[in-house]
Amino acid sequence: MKKRMAEHGVKVLTSAAVQEVKEHGVVYKKDESCAEITDVETVVIAIGVRANTVLEESLTDCDFTIVSVGDCHERAKNGYRGIQEGYEAGILI
Repeated sequence: MKKRMAEHGVKVLTSAAVQEVKEHGVVYKKDESCAEITDVETVVIAIGVRANTVLEESLTDCDFTIVSVGDCHERAKNGYRGIQEGYEAGILI
């Protein structure tokens, strides 16, 4: 996909942190250095999501059942799956 986008003049940056979006450019940080891309028409930002399991992990020694659903259960998924997991957890109560 990145190759096809590059063929059409689309610049793709991965593992970069946007610092500032300007009227015609973007300042970003990658590998501890800042850089700027100028003369842009559109900026697309895609952000990954990781499950936050800190609370669940801290309660593993407790003497009760823990049911985690949605994005705190595993990596992000579509909303319909999260709703289904919530419904199934509700039945267990």
